[in-house]
Parts: sequence; C-alpha cells; structure tokens
Amino acid sequence: MCRFRPIRAGDAGAAGIACSTTERATGRSLLHTECVCRVVFLGSIAVALAAVPAAGAHKPVFGVPERPLDAVTSYAMYGVVDPAAKLRYRVRVGAERRLLVELLIPDREPESARARRALPRVTLRAPDGTVLPVPAIRSPFDEPFTRTRYIRIGFRDAPAATGVYELVVGSTVRSRFVLATGWREDFGIGDTARLPAAVARVRAWYADGG
Repeated sequence: MCRFRPIRAGDAGAAGIACSTTERATGRSLLHTECVCRVVFLGSIAVALAAVPAAGAHKPVFGVPERPLDAVTSYAMYGVVDPAAKLRYRVRVGAERRLLVELLIPDREPESARARRALPRVTLRAPDGTVLPVPAIRSPFDEPFTRTRYIRIGFRDAPAATGVYELVVGSTVRSRFVLATGWREDFGIGDTARLPAAVARVRAWYADGG
C-alpha cells in the first residue's frame, strides 16, 4: 500500500511517495516496496501525459494573466471577447527568438457560421511598437483529449526579437476564442493532477462560453 506525501528537498527520486506504517516496519522489504510504489506512480503519470495529444498539451489559461507568459511553453488562453472590451495578453520572447501564435474559434455555432469580418481577430505588437501580421487561415482542428473541435482562423510562426509582445484580441460581436502560443509541452505532476478540472472547464466554456 502506498500513500502520498509532499516532496521535500533531498528526497531520493523525488517521487513524492512513501509507504504505510506497516510496510515501514518490515525493514529490508521497505526498499522494494518503495521502489514498486514509485514505479507504479511514475508509470501512471507517464500514461496520463501520453494521453494528451501534441496540440492538447497546451496549458489551459482562463482570464488574462497579470505577467507575460514565456513564448516557449505552449499555452491555450480560453476567452470570450465583447465588442466593447478588447483583451490584452503579453508574451515574453527570450534567447530562442521565436514566436508562435494561433487564433482559434469553436467549430460550433454561432462562431462557426459567421463571416470572416465577424470573427475575432488578434493584433500582434512587437516590443518596439511595430504591428506584425497574423495571417488569416481557416483550417479544422480536432482536440480529442477534451473532445472539442475548433477552426484555426489565424496563424504565425516566425523569428522574433527578444522582449515582450502584446497580443490584443478584439471582435465586432461577442465571441469565444482560443489564443495559443508556444510550442514546447511542459506538463508536470501538478499539471496532470489538475487535468480533470481543466478539461471540465474547457467543456463548459465550449458549450456556452462559460
């Protein structure tokens, strides 16, 4: 039997697993039991992470972060934009000198039935104030992990100068959108533990803009 405990500095393997009091008293068998516990636990984490498809491994973000997100880690920012209030996000480009930006809408009415002029748009502003284009596209995207479907309506992946970029999402009508940035999947144990709640929130947003 295994039980979880907080990881402390100096823990061998940092697996965050210890054995029960009964097993602790068995002496030599403790090492074997702890090893089995760690293998089973880490194996289950690996399976959970493997179940997340590449695009689905974006870290979900609701609301506008107060601090700039790093441009490398893949994030998916779920939101609802109104004509009266644009949403402003910031991303910091470092030594990698690359910025990947995608804008998507749910493949679901009313957004999917609208003409391009009525869809959300993103304005990308470089650190020096230059406005950079985010080319318009229209391509389907299925996200099997959350069982949701999207339409990509904007995409840019290009070299970028270092500094903080501003991404402003606006629309002429109320609309749901996903602003995705980054390309490197960076899911840890804590992220995996929060996945069920994140998936539920994405589905609620997808269903009614929640």
